[in-house]
Amino acid sequence: KDESPNLPANYGVPKHFRALLNKHGNDFYDSVEQIAAIEKQQHAAEHINQAAFSAFSSTLVNAVIVCIILAVMLGYLYAVSISRPLKHLSDNARLLSAKKPLLPQLTQEDEFGNLDAILQATAREIERTLQQERETIENAADLICTLDENGCFLDVNSFAQRMLSVRPSQLVSTNVNAIAVAEQSLLADEYVRNAVKSCTMQQF
Repeated sequence: KDESPNLPANYGVPKHFRALLNKHGNDFYDSVEQIAAIEKQQHAAEHINQAAFSAFSSTLVNAVIVCIILAVMLGYLYAVSISRPLKHLSDNARLLSAKKPLLPQLTQEDEFGNLDAILQATAREIERTLQQERETIENAADLICTLDENGCFLDVNSFAQRMLSVRPSQLVSTNVNAIAVAEQSLLADEYVRNAVKSCTMQQF
């Protein structure tokens, strides 16, 4: 490049073109080298960009996988944290309707805990009311009893001892006709049928 690119006279190139090459040959070679250097830099930059893009893509894929795993785990934990208290509340509601002791109260301080506290308070209030009712019936100065649809005693208060001289436990499963006088036996049957009919109509 440093030497002048003088061409021999018999090279077959026109004189004006040889003169042009002799004048601008070094500039031409310098330009070619600059272009080659720029291309080389761009090629190296492309390799760097490709490596950076590959690293970024790999990081992004890993991040997406981690997010999916976390989402599944959080979803499972959320489902467990919801399903268990819901089942507890459902069981307590079923036990309350069956007038049976409830499961221990939930200790968590959230909506589920508040709902379970309401169920527990309702169960206590129902039990208190039933206890008062039992005491009222037991201490009543009259015969109070519960009959089934066939007219048999299911429950009798203690006044039966004073009224009939029969222990209440002896009357359980006994038909009301057994203690009714003969002329009132048909009337007792009619009372039972009317009571059963009334209860059936109230259910509908």
